[in-house]
Amino acid sequence: MTLILCSCGADLSLVAEDIRLEMESQIEAELNFDVTVGDIVLVHAGGNKYESIVTVWGNGESAQFALDVTWDGYNYSAIWEPIY
Repeated sequence: MTLILCSCGADLSLVAEDIRLEMESQIEAELNFDVTVGDIVLVHAGGNKYESIVTVWGNGESAQFALDVTWDGYNYSAIWEPIY
């Protein structure tokens, strides 16, 4: 499981083991981790639902994953799913 904290409207872009959170305030943070299909991400954002498309690069190959986020009353949870 990977935990991510970001602001509403953040653009999530994963590159190999690095993730950069580009927030509305232009603040950037980098975390090191590996993301795979099925990873659950907790996201702190605004509104009831946040969806984004991210691209994951690894070993010279790239694949797009959908980030589908829902609110459970305490945290936003998301599941990475491949786009075919």
